[in-house]
Amino acid sequence: MKVVYAKKYLLPSSAANVLQSISMCSAFAQAGAEIVFFPGLKGITIEEGLNSYGLTKIDGMNPVSITGFHKGLYGLGFRLGILSKWFFTRNSFFYARDIKEAFMIAKLKRLGLVNHPFFYEMHEVLSIQNRGMKTGREKKFRELEKQVLEAIDGLIVINQSLEEQVRSEYGYAGPILCEPMGYNPDIFYPRPDVDLDGPVTISYVGSLYEGKGVHNLVEAFRFLGPEFRLLIIGGTPAKELEELKRRAAIISNDGRISFLGQLPQKQLPEFLEQSQLVVIPQKSTLEFFSPIKLYETIGMALPLVVTPLPIFKNCLKDCENAVFAESSSPEDLAAAIKKCVYTPNLAHKIQEANRNLSSGFTWKQRASRIIEFMESVYSSKRGEE
Repeated sequence: MKVVYAKKYLLPSSAANVLQSISMCSAFAQAGAEIVFFPGLKGITIEEGLNSYGLTKIDGMNPVSITGFHKGLYGLGFRLGILSKWFFTRNSFFYARDIKEAFMIAKLKRLGLVNHPFFYEMHEVLSIQNRGMKTGREKKFRELEKQVLEAIDGLIVINQSLEEQVRSEYGYAGPILCEPMGYNPDIFYPRPDVDLDGPVTISYVGSLYEGKGVHNLVEAFRFLGPEFRLLIIGGTPAKELEELKRRAAIISNDGRISFLGQLPQKQLPEFLEQSQLVVIPQKSTLEFFSPIKLYETIGMALPLVVTPLPIFKNCLKDCENAVFAESSSPEDLAAAIKKCVYTPNLAHKIQEANRNLSSGFTWKQRASRIIEFMESVYSSKRGEE
């Protein structure tokens, strides 16, 4: 299979959507596909860009590298690259995971001059999200999503709720594959049972927007004793970082809460190894959440505390794969953390369950299932014709 991965991004980057995209390009190649992708490079080589994610360039990966020093020039190069592949390649599957790139391919498909199988990976229903957040952009995204869904041959979603939303919101009746996120087993591999007899280090990884719940996690330290430490890995947006540092200084001036800033993906496991517990305190159901950190934690088989959101309930069981807090409030986060830490047998049970669960969620396995889905949909469509 030949796959053209239509995603616009610049390297180096700390963005989760870039991490997922570059990981999937590698995974498609590992799964046997020939993958064309379009990295914008800012003063680095493609090998250096891949290495920062713990990846190496392998057979089947065919990057069309474009200079990323000027966003406008990179954007032009990207569009020209997509146009070239659309009109001058044969037997290629086109794959998009963002609405703008998907809309561009939908327009090419509607021209009817050349036809390629086209699949879209959806991470949120943007019309619903913008309606809930009252941004005034619901109508715009509804039209974009409507046109994309009319053009695609099949849809990949990252959780069951998205499938239900897209079917009810748009009446989409086409093929859908539900495939959650994954992890890189070369750097995120299972760790032994954690020691909970001494100081306990908790890790948070991600952006610092309030909807991510990290503010509540910092506030939870009002209810946690001196044996607890918190590592916050992430640094954007800068305004929220300063606010969190201010709150942390009020709650504890003894260094219990540390801010490590952005870390290259390749370095992340060594800091998580210092932790006895990972907390994902997400509180907003409207704000986009792509749970890569969830599957990386599962891949490392670390104890986990999460909030009771549907995205977690769809893939985890309370007191089996994670401890669910009663809510996202600081008090309830602290209570869930204590429950996990003060019940070592429970923490170790979670680790063992996640060692078993992790085997099915590597990026390569995800890519293999998506390839199988795309080939099946395309074969069925050709049979109907």
